[in-house]
Amino acid sequence: MTTMEKNTTIRSAVRNSNKNTNIIRRADEIKKDYILLRNYDENIFPMRRILLKTTMKSIRGIEKNAFPLEYFSDKIKLTSMFQMDVISGIMIYIEDLFILSESFRRKIPYYKLLDMSDENQDEIGEIIDKFFKDVNSFSDKEFCRIFGYVEDLNTLDLENDEKVLVKKIIQKNITELKRVYFQIKKFGKTHHPIFRRFKHAGSPLIPGAISTISKDPPLSEFESYTIVANGKDPLEDVIAIPLSKDILEGYRIIIQDIQTCLADIVKNHKSCIERNVTGILPVNCYSLENFSLKDKEIYKKIISKFHNKHPFHMDDLKKFHYHTKIEKKELQWYLDLPDFLREYKTKTAKKSS
Repeated sequence: MTTMEKNTTIRSAVRNSNKNTNIIRRADEIKKDYILLRNYDENIFPMRRILLKTTMKSIRGIEKNAFPLEYFSDKIKLTSMFQMDVISGIMIYIEDLFILSESFRRKIPYYKLLDMSDENQDEIGEIIDKFFKDVNSFSDKEFCRIFGYVEDLNTLDLENDEKVLVKKIIQKNITELKRVYFQIKKFGKTHHPIFRRFKHAGSPLIPGAISTISKDPPLSEFESYTIVANGKDPLEDVIAIPLSKDILEGYRIIIQDIQTCLADIVKNHKSCIERNVTGILPVNCYSLENFSLKDKEIYKKIISKFHNKHPFHMDDLKKFHYHTKIEKKELQWYLDLPDFLREYKTKTAKKSS
């Protein structure tokens, strides 16, 4: 074998090696994405839903005098504090929806964007701002990537009338997602300073302040405010967050909208991995207006045909369990807990003797 032939063979081997490495790396990324998406779908999402629902239910309990007030009897102030928890829950939902949407739009594993958000909050804030600034200029293909839909319907075995129906459903869902993005952009911009203050030390906020700001509409419609310090002077540089029954109803609606979009996006991408496809057909249609019974029946058959052609195949990943080595130094408080409890019992015993 000549030197040239040897070099050619080596280059070919390197290319094949790199190709195999990329395949393995991609498979590993898909595995991580699937595990995280499945965990979000089965655990994180429903638990956050329960927490928000419980908080909203507690607010209604305070209003109906059905909430235990033995520790704090001021109902207005207590409701204001629960309101801050609701706002925090919605803001976390918004961050979830953004992280997932942007990572799917970019075609990058979403845990990489999560890692970036942990390392550089300012950078992730800039990405969020740019996302909401550019969202109206996103192409239909980018929205299909966000949803986990098939980007090119011509790749599917569909009749022309079937393509028209599928495209109509996709367009309706895109329109609804744009509406939700618009609403959460306004909500996030209004509440980000409050969320930032509430989750940090000291909680510089005054709950349940009765309105002295203005008696003119629409400010006169609000029952009370939470005053949040947001500048150098905590008594002058403040934000006022109003509270009323209509506001609580607004929270309920925006929570429901975000939950619908989040659940759909996560389940779609999870299904893509389970079916080994780059995109699926919409399982849910956010608006069934202008769809005849015939259209609905046709679409059911289209979905059934697609699912039969692309069955689930991810049973091996569903059996995954963590085998991570846990560092003791990261659990120091828990490891020292027996000593802490002994000291407490000794101290309590001395006081009672």
